[in-house]
Amino acid sequence: MKKIYSVFSVIIFLVTLVVVLPHNTYVKAESDTYGTLLSTQSGSLSEDEKKDFNFSVKTESLVHIYFIGKNTIGKTDGNLKIELFNDENSSLYSKKLDLSCEDFRFDIVLKEGEYRFRLIGKEYYPNAKYCFNIKSEKSLLKPQSGKIKSLKSKSFKFITETSTKAHINFYDESYGDALIEIFNSNKKLIYTKCISLSFDYKVLTLDLPADCYIIKLYENDDFSFDYSFSVSGVPLDKKVTMPKVNSYYAVKCKYKSLVKNKSISYTFSLNRKSKIYILFENADGDYQLAIKKGKNYIQKYQGELYTQKRTLSCFLSKGKYKIIIKAKPKFTYYLRVKAKTAKASDKNVFKIKTISKKKHNLKVKAYRKLRIKSSFTDSIIKWKSSNKRIVSVDSEGYVYAKKLGKAKVTAKLYKGNKLTYSIVVNKYHKTIEIRPGKKLSIKGMFKYCGAKGKFYSSNKKVAIVKNKKIIAKKQGTATIFYKKSGIKYSVKIRARYKKPMAVMYISDYNTRNNIITAWVHNDGKGTMKLYSNDAVLIDWDYKSYDRDLHMTGNKKSVTIKPNHGRYVSFKVEGDTTYPGENRKDIQCYMNYDGKLYWIAIDSESGYIWNKSKYVEIPEAYDD
Repeated sequence: MKKIYSVFSVIIFLVTLVVVLPHNTYVKAESDTYGTLLSTQSGSLSEDEKKDFNFSVKTESLVHIYFIGKNTIGKTDGNLKIELFNDENSSLYSKKLDLSCEDFRFDIVLKEGEYRFRLIGKEYYPNAKYCFNIKSEKSLLKPQSGKIKSLKSKSFKFITETSTKAHINFYDESYGDALIEIFNSNKKLIYTKCISLSFDYKVLTLDLPADCYIIKLYENDDFSFDYSFSVSGVPLDKKVTMPKVNSYYAVKCKYKSLVKNKSISYTFSLNRKSKIYILFENADGDYQLAIKKGKNYIQKYQGELYTQKRTLSCFLSKGKYKIIIKAKPKFTYYLRVKAKTAKASDKNVFKIKTISKKKHNLKVKAYRKLRIKSSFTDSIIKWKSSNKRIVSVDSEGYVYAKKLGKAKVTAKLYKGNKLTYSIVVNKYHKTIEIRPGKKLSIKGMFKYCGAKGKFYSSNKKVAIVKNKKIIAKKQGTATIFYKKSGIKYSVKIRARYKKPMAVMYISDYNTRNNIITAWVHNDGKGTMKLYSNDAVLIDWDYKSYDRDLHMTGNKKSVTIKPNHGRYVSFKVEGDTTYPGENRKDIQCYMNYDGKLYWIAIDSESGYIWNKSKYVEIPEAYDD
């Protein structure tokens, strides 16, 4: 019973101790020379609550204190303050954090000794969660910081005495884009990578054998790069083989603005067969690009870029090369050239294929785009016409029909195959209007057809082809087709009479000499013809006064061309007819565009007899 009482007393004492010291928690951690100094800790902090974590450093190290945003153990979320003290209780580091499930890390070089890491809950933010660990590595390069100006670079040296798992630690003070390259003591590239930092930390990891290394940082955009980094590592027991890099930047960072028709060149060398990638970023304008080896061109490109990215690629053998860029007009660009090891079997495939048809029929002054797909993006394709007087072609494949004839248009890819197009320039009509009974020669419509091809009509009752002529038989529509050697033409025939349009009215009636005059103006597109024969004067109320008429001057007919007018006079045969209030009409025959009509002209307007009634002639007609 005494034994149980003693155990109970110890428990009460421990609970009392916790109550007396509520805001001061200590955690002790044991560690090896390098590696974990404090295992992952997780928990929460109330307002102004403090938690201390003690750890030891056995030898001078680069110590990483890493807050984890979220994992299976816990997460960091909320506002808190961190402090680091040495064994003399001097503050080495202090920072306020506002983390919302985000990672945070800071590194510091610490000498051998005892250290205390403190977390403090921030005011007005209860229950801030934390999850972190503390690790140490051998410092291979002490923290460096500075700025690399546009298109510049800086080098830093470090040594690994044994096989090492190395870490390149970029801190949150870093900002911008950079290209990293690491070379060994033989100046061989063993690592390369492009990074983009936005006030964030980044860790790059690689296994390195014992050697002396140079790390180079290249500013990788058209501004500058703020760097803050260190290199540290953990010794490895295993043997490490030299890393192999399959790519590098032949042209690293070039930003330039060229005016119209100006060019610039960049030279680079390849020590083995490679596939190169020409990378344009933030480019604006039209350009031409050529790759040259000695005096020979390997490939040519052209294109247009507007704040876009573009990658051009091809295989190149070992040797020295030159990239030439020409502006057309102004061209601003940021250029990098990346090279990657290629297999012996890799080769360029210079091919083009057409998306358009290979045979085209155009009418004079028409144009058409010939579309081609190339195996090389933005490849320069040379266009050529066999007869520029008939057909011309520009550098983009637009064909312009200039005059009647035939021509060949050729598209040729530099260092590749070619395509040939057959272009026929015709008096090509989609629709032709013709009045029934009229004939049209096919020579004017199908210049290169002749009579050897096959003609046929979709509606033989309306139109047919006979003796090299299209004959319109009656009103209606039909399509005439011609086919020969794969070339097919068609023309739509619309057979109809032009609709009469006129201004017609009686302008004067002279009872002394029995002359009645009408004003007639032809508003239509057909020719109008009025006849004297069978013309009559009609009095609608008194038929006994109707009289026969004939044109004065013994004229048999009067012709009025389109958009012309004239007075037409008729003489009344027989007794004089006195004008009164009664309506009177001149009635006679009219031929309009080959069709015969019976018309009436009164004192106000003109009428056509149509289907047992008179229909007024319109004064305007939109054809």
